[in-house]
Amino acid sequence: MMLTTLAASAPPLAAPSAVSPGIFAAYISLAALVYAVYVILVKPLRFRHHCIQQGIPFLPFRPVFGQLPEFANRDPKPIPASEPAPLGPANISPLLWKWRCQLGTVFGISLGIFQPIVVAEPDLLHQIMIAKNSTFGKNQNARRVVDFLANGLVFSEGEFWARQRKMISPAFSPAYIKHAVTIMDEQASIAVQQWVHAVTQASLPTTDGNGSGSGSGSVPASSGSGVCEIDMYAAFTTLALDIIGLAAFGSTVSTAKTVGGGGGEEKEREGLGGLGGSEKGSLEEEEEEGSVREVYEAVDTLSTRSTERMFSGRLAIPFYTWLPTQENRALWHAGERVRRLSLDLIARRRSSQAREPGKDLLAVMLAARDDVSNEQMTDQQLVDECVTFLVAGRVWPRDNSQAADMGGLPAGSTPRVAEETAGGGAACDGGGEKGKGNNGEGNEEGETGEGEGVGKQGEGNRGGMKVMWQHVGQLREMHMVLQETLRLFPPTPVISREASKDTSLGPYSIPAGTRIMMAIAMVQSDPRFWGEDALEFNPLRFKDGVQGACSHPQAFVPFSAGPRDCIGSNFALTEAKVVLAHLLRHLEWELSPTYVHLPINGITLSPKYGMPLRMRLVE
Repeated sequence: MMLTTLAASAPPLAAPSAVSPGIFAAYISLAALVYAVYVILVKPLRFRHHCIQQGIPFLPFRPVFGQLPEFANRDPKPIPASEPAPLGPANISPLLWKWRCQLGTVFGISLGIFQPIVVAEPDLLHQIMIAKNSTFGKNQNARRVVDFLANGLVFSEGEFWARQRKMISPAFSPAYIKHAVTIMDEQASIAVQQWVHAVTQASLPTTDGNGSGSGSGSVPASSGSGVCEIDMYAAFTTLALDIIGLAAFGSTVSTAKTVGGGGGEEKEREGLGGLGGSEKGSLEEEEEEGSVREVYEAVDTLSTRSTERMFSGRLAIPFYTWLPTQENRALWHAGERVRRLSLDLIARRRSSQAREPGKDLLAVMLAARDDVSNEQMTDQQLVDECVTFLVAGRVWPRDNSQAADMGGLPAGSTPRVAEETAGGGAACDGGGEKGKGNNGEGNEEGETGEGEGVGKQGEGNRGGMKVMWQHVGQLREMHMVLQETLRLFPPTPVISREASKDTSLGPYSIPAGTRIMMAIAMVQSDPRFWGEDALEFNPLRFKDGVQGACSHPQAFVPFSAGPRDCIGSNFALTEAKVVLAHLLRHLEWELSPTYVHLPINGITLSPKYGMPLRMRLVE
């Protein structure tokens, strides 16, 4: 009774008051501050302590920025043509090389909030790329940088990647490349004849390798032995883009124009049909060529802007890629345009494929089926792979042109190499015995007498020579020049990976999320594996193959290694050989005095100021 009376007389309980906006904002600010302190200070310092205890040295710790200010000025010093250019990582990645000399072959650096470990030991590269490739996947930060490639073959992971690779692999088989050689030969022949025409119409003072006069002075254009300066990096890139465009999509990518004036052969460059396909109507062909070119131009813009953002340092800001900045909005818009144009291209091809099946890469992807589910690729998968290979249209041609340009530089300045490289060209000119390679060794088809002699004129061949599949293997000296070029100038000097779980790497314990930077350029020029002449250009080191050239199989990995190696490496090397075979048959060259040596790291290694060469006809 008393309790009832007291309860009745007690004042009513007040309703809980809502949290004021000021207190809520304070809580959020405090949580953000705690998270920032953890990400910027606690997590990096704890990881560094873990590594240092195991004997992995680190550069001095700098909160927030780390070594990003140094990377903002990462390019090496430009070297004019009048000065000798050093070879090796000191010229390609001077910062990493400097730190490697200070700290050893395994060390840590700081890039904003990330603390990657740089690895320049082939035993450890073997574990990352081969033995534990499923543990060391693609760098998640790199996937964010180029998110428009995240689901393509380059950056996809796990079972999805394995299925995609298996479905696409037939397009890069020896049988496919054998047919693609026809496209390479036709396009290279046309391009070389344009360069020959430019040389015969030009007149420049000839110079030796040091820029001094060679005695002949100015050569009149009418003499037929003029000298023409051509940026061969740009020229090779244009040529290689058209080759990959025809082989992959049945249409040229660029609008080729004759070097040095005159457009008489422009239509010939654009009019070649796709790989193994039948002729299309002219209107339909023009529409598809326009589609491919539009998609490529959109992809080119997207990848260029993504590369600029990658090296700006802004990606070190947490969640930067999700912020609606002007830069990110432009990338989102470009990505949507790429997707829209790609879907249009795929729809066009589906329509034509139903009538007349083609044999290019896109046709292979449209017909491919998964072994387990028997399903075909979805439109989104096709878009992802089209974009991936159009970006490869930027990368593989640059690798090829770089190999030709860089390889041509030492070959032109070293008599022994020049002689042997010219020997490769002579093989394509029918100079050797039928069925014999440069070294007098029999080849598969020549031994049976079935192979057509290299250099015999083929129908429709404009250069007086024809390079075919069975002849590519004969160019052994040229192959050595390309291997040595890729050794000293690897397409990707640094390859990134990320540990998906706690693991070990040699003697080191590696936590999940650890970023690894594999210093390919350093390993490929390390005297421990390549001898005292590791920093010299010497193609003859490969005369007995890679095993004879270096003491460790993972000391030469220009296209990576293991299951994630470059699927298009054989295509790229074959293309370079075919183009160089045509070039060496007609032209010789020397560096222009205007050349400035400055290799830079973007998506791949490339010469910042091009490769201006002074071309002249072979005497």
